[in-house]
This record gives sequence, structure tokens and C-alpha cells, in this order.
Amino acid sequence: RDRIVGSAAHVYVFKVGGMADPDAEMKRLLEVPRVRGAAPVIVGKAMISSGQSDGFIDVKGIDPVLEKNVTSLGSSIRSGSLDALTRSDQDIPGILIGVDLAQLLEVQVGDDVQLISPRSTLSPMGPIFRQRPFRVVGIFSFGLYQFDSGSAFIRLDVAKRVFGEDAQVFIELRVDDMFKAREVVDAIAGSFGPQYR
Repeated sequence: RDRIVGSAAHVYVFKVGGMADPDAEMKRLLEVPRVRGAAPVIVGKAMISSGQSDGFIDVKGIDPVLEKNVTSLGSSIRSGSLDALTRSDQDIPGILIGVDLAQLLEVQVGDDVQLISPRSTLSPMGPIFRQRPFRVVGIFSFGLYQFDSGSAFIRLDVAKRVFGEDAQVFIELRVDDMFKAREVVDAIAGSFGPQYR
């Protein structure tokens, strides 16, 4: 139970029409009773390839500093570091991958992989999907095969480039008692308005 809960936020909030100012939204959400942490996130799907193997994965764009307040990603790093995402090169941004995915791809910290997003450019020959190089800066293990074999984390600003500036930004929340998450959801729905889900 702790592994499952630690690998994801207790509550995800999004706003119909998008969040123009995620920082302001987080500040408001942190004032909701029981909310102890908040962080912006973009989620999407992509294909990852190392040359040795490839696979489809869930990609999460995060703020490495704020993510520590919401999930246990930081304490789940087995090699490399979460902070390396912040320091990673702009030309070759960093990526964190699960331990089982690293074994499948036959890569370790310092190796490069290619991320292929579902966004494409139309050409006379059909759609062309963009490949983007990433450097593995950390390998994590939540102890759950679903996450360790099919998940990756990149910086939020990089995720916007991968999935597009119009990608939906969520605010993920951690509450003081996971069994009270429904109360937090109801409080947000009641006081923030119907555009918040």
C-alpha cells in the first residue's frame, strides 16, 4: 500500500480551459484544509528507444523540487539523482527511468535514449514523429513492476516541448491522511467552482 500511494499523488486537479498561472493555482490549493504539498505536472505517453530495445511508457513532466512534497520519487532513486534533472543540459535534457525499464533498454546512468512523442509533423510521405535525445540521469525503483517498467520523469518545461505548449497542466496534491482525499476533492469542488475537476 505504501509503495502504491508513494508512487503517485493523492489528488490530481485540473481546470477546464487550462491553468494560465499554475503557481497561483498551487498557492490557492495549499490553503485547502489537509493539503500538505502541491506540484505541477504534465502527463503523456511516448515511445522510448535505446538502440538495444524500445517500449511504450507513461511520461510525467515534473518540477524536481516540488515533486518531493507530493510523491516518494526522491527516496526511490537507486542510482543517479532527482536533482540531476534540474542540472541536466538544455541540449540533451535528463530523464529518470524505472529499474525494470533500464534493464529492458540495457542502459544505465549516463547513457542516452530517444523519446518519440505522439505529436507529429505532416509531410508528403505522411506523419513524421519527432525523436528527442535524453540522457539517463537517474534510475528509480518503487518496487512495483507497473511503474518501474513503464514510467519516466522529465522536467516540466521539457514536457511542454515534447507534448506541446497546449498540454494540460495538472496540480497534484498530497494530503495529511490519504483516507481523507475524498474530503479534499469535495472541498475543492465546492469552493473553487465547476471548472475545477
